[in-house]
Amino acid sequence: MTRKSDIMSLLKTELERINGGTDSRVAIPGTPYTFKTTVNKVTKHFLYLEQLNDRIELCFTPSTEIREYFGAGLIYSTIDVHIRGYLQTGDNFDEPDNLLEDIEFIINGFRFLRQYDIEDARILGIVTDEGVFEPNRIVDIRINIKYQVDPVI
Repeated sequence: MTRKSDIMSLLKTELERINGGTDSRVAIPGTPYTFKTTVNKVTKHFLYLEQLNDRIELCFTPSTEIREYFGAGLIYSTIDVHIRGYLQTGDNFDEPDNLLEDIEFIINGFRFLRQYDIEDARILGIVTDEGVFEPNRIVDIRINIKYQVDPVI
């Protein structure tokens, strides 16, 4: 697997932690953190509203890698990732905000995992449907992940 694929698999694993339980890993700031929602399914490809099967589903897709060369074999790569959350909320109007908080906790802790030379992970933007698709809700989050690439010798 490439480093990008490894990082996307790690992101999927981390998003699957949103299970209503408590994350008490020592290396992650803000722990112990109790998740406010339970994600039923996380996929690494885009889904559409009519493809929903579970109450809360997340999907994400990475964009093109951008590489920066600093000399002496030091190469950094950045990827923007679009995460979309679909929720069947019924009357629970707080659930989209709760899901956003849970995802924000995961992304803010992502760089502290110290895997695959991840240097930084940050949220670039958050958009919600503001109830247009009731009883379903949609949340969109754009994140940026920066990591070091092994030099090709």
